Amino acid sequence: MDSKKIKTSLYKVAFLGLILSIIVLYIGILIGNYYDEAKYNARKGSLYTKAEAYKIQIQRQIDADIQALYSVSNFFTKIDFNNLDDLYKNLYKANKQNHFMVMFAINKDGIGVKSLINKDEFINVNINDIQEEIQKINNKSLNGEWAMSDVFYSDTVNGYVVALSVPVYDEDEVCGTIIAYDTIDQFNSTLSVSIKTDDQEDYVNMIDSSGNFIVRSKDRLYSGNSDSIYNMDLKILNEWEVKEALSNGEDYYSLFDLDGIQYAIYFKALDYDDWYIYLINETEYKNLYMVKFSNITKIIFGFIIAIIIFFTLIIRYILEKNYKVLTNLAYYDELTGAYKSNKFREICEEALKTNKDYSIIAFNIKGFKFINNIFGEKWSDEFLIYIKAVLDKNTNKNEYFCRDGSDQFFIFMKSIDKNEIMTRVDKIKDEIKEFLNIKNQSYDIGIYGGICSYIDLENKENPYKSMLDNALFIMKEEKNKGFIFYDESVFKKRYRQNFIENNMQFALDNNEFKMFLQPKVDLKTNKISSAEVLVRWIRNDGTTIYPNEFIPLFEQNGFCEKLDMYMFEEACRKLKELRDKGVKDISISINQSKLLFYRADYIERISSITEKYGVPNSMIILEIIEGLTIDNFEKFNRTIDKLHKKGFRVSMDDFGSGYSAFNTLSRLEIDELKIDRDFLIKMENDKEKQKIILESIILLAKKLNITTVIEGVENKELLDFINRLGCDMAQGYYFSKPLSEEDFDNKYIK
Repeated sequence: MDSKKIKTSLYKVAFLGLILSIIVLYIGILIGNYYDEAKYNARKGSLYTKAEAYKIQIQRQIDADIQALYSVSNFFTKIDFNNLDDLYKNLYKANKQNHFMVMFAINKDGIGVKSLINKDEFINVNINDIQEEIQKINNKSLNGEWAMSDVFYSDTVNGYVVALSVPVYDEDEVCGTIIAYDTIDQFNSTLSVSIKTDDQEDYVNMIDSSGNFIVRSKDRLYSGNSDSIYNMDLKILNEWEVKEALSNGEDYYSLFDLDGIQYAIYFKALDYDDWYIYLINETEYKNLYMVKFSNITKIIFGFIIAIIIFFTLIIRYILEKNYKVLTNLAYYDELTGAYKSNKFREICEEALKTNKDYSIIAFNIKGFKFINNIFGEKWSDEFLIYIKAVLDKNTNKNEYFCRDGSDQFFIFMKSIDKNEIMTRVDKIKDEIKEFLNIKNQSYDIGIYGGICSYIDLENKENPYKSMLDNALFIMKEEKNKGFIFYDESVFKKRYRQNFIENNMQFALDNNEFKMFLQPKVDLKTNKISSAEVLVRWIRNDGTTIYPNEFIPLFEQNGFCEKLDMYMFEEACRKLKELRDKGVKDISISINQSKLLFYRADYIERISSITEKYGVPNSMIILEIIEGLTIDNFEKFNRTIDKLHKKGFRVSMDDFGSGYSAFNTLSRLEIDELKIDRDFLIKMENDKEKQKIILESIILLAKKLNITTVIEGVENKELLDFINRLGCDMAQGYYFSKPLSEEDFDNKYIK
């Protein structure tokens, strides 16, 4: 071999070595970057797990306190809330059996008693004299809800507290409330129980969404007396990012360095109020050897290859060694040992390729969350493990089951005979309920489910998915009826819903949603003063789909927002048409959904439409359903204030159909109150009682300068009746049914 060939070969070897070194260097950089990202995500996951655990501890404490109060409220159902002596004796007994520092029992008139722990001292209270935080939660509980206050300072216990309240029922009516204090020290005690997943120390706090401390860790990075995360001398936060995350109710994670040490910080939103777990944990930060590969070319190629081969062999060894563990994690439920849904799907899809005589049964435990709260997590876990054992015992060869979610199970049963399936399902049900006898408990476990067989499928292209979807659909639709088979009637219902959803956009684009108008009559002048916009879906082939079919579905899938905006524009178009004809004394009322009403750009959107048609906002009445108002009075009234500034009027629709209360009405800044037709319907059974209620509502509305409208006026007798009550306006079939635009114009527009 001559020198030229030798030189060429050396060049080739050198070039190959260079290329391999570059490849290894590139791979090393990629691995280093991947490792950094994985380390970042692992630390984030670790803090998330810890924060979630602290969150669970706090929420378990609150759940336990709420359950304790409900237990007390059950004891008070047969106690006369107007007898304060008797009320206090029972409250004192109840308080001795709980950890609450202070308890109240208050009747629906706002009068009650107060009990201090370990003090047998009768204290009479009036809700109007108690702190505002207590009044707020008392009002919520009078509406049938449990409630929790913000943190406030209590002179009684000389410290910061959180108050909880639950309703007390007499028959089906709320007769009063039970209220108790939890001290902030109890939350501090709960958070002081360390949750260790590594050797690092946790700095765990509780704050509200404004950054104010509720509970501060005894061990802290910043020792100053700060009441907010934003006014500490120690600046470790990107305040803009944190404020944006907290205001949106989002979790937040970040890293920061302090005195040469790296820390991770995590904000975890709680399910109650606007509280957060605020967790800081020390983390290590070391530059990996992969990051220092700048001198990699100085290391001989063979050593690099040896390192790569060595680590490849190590990784392969680890993977082979842990293959079984990884398989178990992927395919088997950690608690019960049952299949997970992904493995269950694989098995079922494979079995259905060769045999079609199968059915899928989906079932749930009714009120499992309540069971978990009552009997505890350990009891619930044992129950789930017991269910798995029952299913093991009652499934044959080539039959399978899985646990999906907390209390949902699927069974793949080799049968399409309904009698046989129900016999076996009943046996499974009975054996599951035996768990209560084993545990010596008297609670009645409810089990409900849906069943779909292969032979009942309309679409057999993906049988497993279709069978499971159908079983889940019928389980959710008929959850109060035990176990139900998917059949033709259910198919028709689903088909109708699918038809509506598949055609709703087409119908909107092609003007199939028609505006109908029903007059509202001024009872002083007996003339039409307003018209309510109602929607009818009249297809191009002349068939009609009525609102009770599509409105609930649109509220679920969010399409109601598009339809509301379309109908709002139709209303403005009609109002312009009337004004162009010289009719300027008829306003238009139009319903607004919750989804649309609380959008940030809602007012701008409707204002742009009224500007487009040149109609005055004062001639538009926005009708809001009662349930929308009570979710958040302050937010609702803020939106109303903005609408009023734009000139719009607001009406609360269907008042009396839900949990209406006079104090609710007094807190709303509305212009009009539409009283539900149910009041007039109930007059057939108890006219005098309904009269008293209606009179009270109308009188209160007048004092609040709110116009009243009664719906459902069907005859002259009802008209005379509401006239005597002093109602302002009426609406109903006595005057007119909802009319098409043409019929409305012919009847009312001369």
